[in-house]
Amino acid sequence: MCSPAGDPTARFVIGTLAMAAVAALTLAAQADHQERRAAAHAGTAPPLPPLPAPGPPPPFVRPPVAGTDPRPEPQPVHAPVQAPVIPTPPRRPPPGYQLTHAAPASPVPRFGAGAKAQQLPWRLPAQPSPVPGIIADEARLGALTVRAASLIGPGHRCEDPAVVRQDAYRLGRDAAGEHLVVAVADGLSSSPRADLGATVAVSSAVATVVEQLRTGVRPDQLSAAGLFGRAAQRIRDEAAARGLSDRDVCTLLIVAVLPTRFRGNESQPCWVGWIGDVSLWQHDGGRWRVAAGDPKQDDAGLASNALESVLPHDPDAARSCLLPLAPGDVLTLVTDGVGDGLAGLPALNGFLAREWAGPPAIADFINHIGYDAAQFTDDRTAVTVWADTANPDNTTPTPAPRWER
Repeated sequence: MCSPAGDPTARFVIGTLAMAAVAALTLAAQADHQERRAAAHAGTAPPLPPLPAPGPPPPFVRPPVAGTDPRPEPQPVHAPVQAPVIPTPPRRPPPGYQLTHAAPASPVPRFGAGAKAQQLPWRLPAQPSPVPGIIADEARLGALTVRAASLIGPGHRCEDPAVVRQDAYRLGRDAAGEHLVVAVADGLSSSPRADLGATVAVSSAVATVVEQLRTGVRPDQLSAAGLFGRAAQRIRDEAAARGLSDRDVCTLLIVAVLPTRFRGNESQPCWVGWIGDVSLWQHDGGRWRVAAGDPKQDDAGLASNALESVLPHDPDAARSCLLPLAPGDVLTLVTDGVGDGLAGLPALNGFLAREWAGPPAIADFINHIGYDAAQFTDDRTAVTVWADTANPDNTTPTPAPRWER
């Protein structure tokens, strides 16, 4: 037989009876207290102290549901939570403090004492410009590997406000991937919008060559006068649309059309057209040798910046040639910011011959053309091409797989 203490129903009944008994006793005590107070008023009994306030009623016990455990569920014990440690913020400099500039250790190669402008901080142009201070590309097309970069020169970027980068380049290809098209332009510093002239020149030249290749024109059939004439007209049109004159957008230009596939070690013709002292150099053992482009005019033994022909004024003065390109050859198209260094700094020529014997990492390539040398502070642009048959990309690309959702 079960004990009443273990029977839930019995416990409920006992609790209810206990509450009733407490209520009855409370009523009896109150009645007795009232009788004694009445007697006290009548003088027959001493006055009584006031009745203490009744305590809280006993808790109501809900009847348990059949089939459940009436015992209370154990409560989880929580470990004490430590308050997070909030670091004290660093103290801000007082208002009106001055930032000091310390030139960091530069990864660019230095020749001689270097240029003072190289150590100065970069500035921004007076007006927002779509031309960034640095632009770079790397690519592989057929048997050709490409590194390309254009960098604002120290003499332009340290001015306040800075001068917008006036060099430009473009890369292109025909639809079949048989030819790589490279254009490099050097805007004249004497033209206030040389950046516009250079940008339009390279864009027009690459687009014109790609279109002519599409219609079946071979590279050896290209006309320098026709190609540069179309570029000159595009430059004039863009200048006129902005209210500029031809003198505001002067630039130099070099264009190359390179074959991307070879038969064994046989060379293929490479077409090059240019106007001005932008140039093409070939890697010749441990040195770079100029192969195309007008040389600097010599003035009493010093290289002069005087130019006889520029775009858009003299497109008919453009020249062209065919150069052999064979597996293992390396060539680079440069503006005079790099070309002058190759011609005038034997140490730089040898350095780039070693570093560019094979394709470097693109970040290293940018640093290379950002070399530091006194009196060499112009914008720098180089597009370097390596012809290799070790891993020719001559196969038709495999279509990408189609995924089902």
